[in-house]
Amino acid sequence: MKVLFMTDTRLSYSDAPPSRLIYIAKSLKKKGFDVELIGRKGEKITSLKTTAVTGAKNIARIKLLFLAYRKILAQKYTYIIIRGAHLAFFLLPLKIIKKKVILDFHNWNFREIKLYYEKSFYNKIKMLFYYVTERPATKHSDLIICYSEGLQTLLSEGERSRSIILENGLDLTEIQAAIKEAGKNKEKLSEKHDVPTRKPLAGFLGNWERQMSMEVMFEACRKVGVDLVVIGTGPNIEKYKQEWKNVVFTGKLPKNEALKLISLCDVTIAPYKETPFNQPAYYSTRKVRDYLGLGKPILMADVKGREKFLVPYENAVFYRSDSPEDLAEKIRMVISDKKLQEKMQENNLKLAHQFDWQVLVEKSGLIEKILKN
Repeated sequence: MKVLFMTDTRLSYSDAPPSRLIYIAKSLKKKGFDVELIGRKGEKITSLKTTAVTGAKNIARIKLLFLAYRKILAQKYTYIIIRGAHLAFFLLPLKIIKKKVILDFHNWNFREIKLYYEKSFYNKIKMLFYYVTERPATKHSDLIICYSEGLQTLLSEGERSRSIILENGLDLTEIQAAIKEAGKNKEKLSEKHDVPTRKPLAGFLGNWERQMSMEVMFEACRKVGVDLVVIGTGPNIEKYKQEWKNVVFTGKLPKNEALKLISLCDVTIAPYKETPFNQPAYYSTRKVRDYLGLGKPILMADVKGREKFLVPYENAVFYRSDSPEDLAEKIRMVISDKKLQEKMQENNLKLAHQFDWQVLVEKSGLIEKILKN
């Protein structure tokens, strides 16, 4: 069975969209599927057949669409798994010749723009474009993959009936290697990224979206007197660098380097923000899974849609999402309680094994859905 994976992002383990497809593709390959991944030129991906295109984002998208059509028509790929509903829209004509379009659904861009972006004319045009491409793609895809139940609630009843849940997973071998390397080179690693070592260290991993209350996290760490390292990028980063001198912003780092740096942290934080306007809530869980794999105590905003598998004071400590004072108090409590830290470390390392990529892919039903059709 031939399966083509497609993303319009750069091929990389360090970003969520392509890394998710890479791990799913590798899992299917282990089960005997003939897989290939196409995307924009990025990192070299070993042990997996890939084809990368060059060019600016929109030029690359057009080239990828032509490449996908050529490969599917010439090499008889039966399934194409696509990250990005707007991209899937332009491949729906393949259904005429009995090709199956599977959408790895992350969100509707038009919804995100409506909820979180400025009400400018440009953003209104973007929202319209995404609406007219994403809604038909979601409606007509043969299968929709969601990474959480919260995300699944964004779909219509008919769409949910054609959906499965495949959560974000972990490469535990990769994580253990990063922990071992960091332990050997702790001082050099801290010096390389200008991370202070005199105080307890909190960590945040991953690019942040407008669903994150970054200022609450910054203020809480300043109040409690701990240093904070933020790995990634997102809105207002230059402004944050000027305002928050207690925070080390490393920018985006290669995945292995990011894992090593977070492994040095005493606590990790998931500063979720309540979804506005009573909209269905969903949150990207990739950073939380990495925290688990590293065995780190987790401080998390107690919002609807958060990870329900985290048990209070067993895996994580929860705080009020809009309260830096409450977060500061919880950070102080965890930092001062070594037994609690050790308990959460042990529990989180144990829990992480449930989220191995191979386990999740097989559990999701994706393989059965492909073979059935």
